[in-house]
Amino acid sequence: MSLSRYQRQVAALRRYAGIPQIPPDPYDIPAGLAQRLTRYQVAVRLTAAQRSVYQAAMRLAPSAGRAAATAGAGTRSRASATT
Repeated sequence: MSLSRYQRQVAALRRYAGIPQIPPDPYDIPAGLAQRLTRYQVAVRLTAAQRSVYQAAMRLAPSAGRAAATAGAGTRSRASATT
């Protein structure tokens, strides 16, 4: 990854500073937050319609951004859970 791409990512994340689940630095995530986010993969279930929207969004995302977002959340089916 290039320094300029990293700087753009960090700058973009500042818009979400009020959301505690979104780290300010995508490469420096506190262990407790990483554990909590990992549990979301099990707790959050998508309906078929939500899964379709998620998969369409992932097709639009730059391939480099997919690694963090595609850890299985789009493959589960059941009523959506809120966190």
